[in-house]
Amino acid sequence: MMKRKTLVSLLTLSLVSGCAINKSEFWQSPALTLKAKHVLTLPVIDGAENDEAWKTATPINFNAVGVWNTSFGKSAQVTIKAIYTDSHVAFLVRWEDTTRDDKTHKPWVWNAEKKIYEQGKEQEDAVALAFEHTGPFTADMLSPVDAVWDLWTWKATRSDPMGYALDKTHLYSIAKPEGKAKEYPSRTGTPIWIQRPDDAGESTQ
Repeated sequence: MMKRKTLVSLLTLSLVSGCAINKSEFWQSPALTLKAKHVLTLPVIDGAENDEAWKTATPINFNAVGVWNTSFGKSAQVTIKAIYTDSHVAFLVRWEDTTRDDKTHKPWVWNAEKKIYEQGKEQEDAVALAFEHTGPFTADMLSPVDAVWDLWTWKATRSDPMGYALDKTHLYSIAKPEGKAKEYPSRTGTPIWIQRPDDAGESTQ
């Protein structure tokens, strides 16, 4: 749940980057419009949907599709609801997953042969909500376009134990930008550079 920046009853969003299944790199959903239901009081933010506030919201259902690396060709069913008060908006996201991965994320593992620690391959479950900010919003992190997204990311191991999601900006650039950025192959094969700085502002549970 995040503090709302504007008061709206219709939210257009896409789910990307690890949504709906673990051990993935990039996931994409179809462009959908989710109607957020106004409520007087927020439910307890605990992942359960038995609160009366969630029962008033109309869900949308869709398949998230893996579009790159280990997620390519995979799909998973996703259900999402949204509610809002005069000051906050909350989302409830449920998805198909054969495993629950909320204990470790890329843990350091001892390699006895090399006598060094190496980063493991286990990855946490995660959900990201991306919102249009600047430039074309394709809902595809590998599009060869210059664009900016506002991104909220919940991570099962690194953010959930503290009761937070991360509020970040995703900056996409065809040309290599200044500062820290990571290069990926775009849909056309040319590089796309991605920067993921934290947003300014007050953190909210």
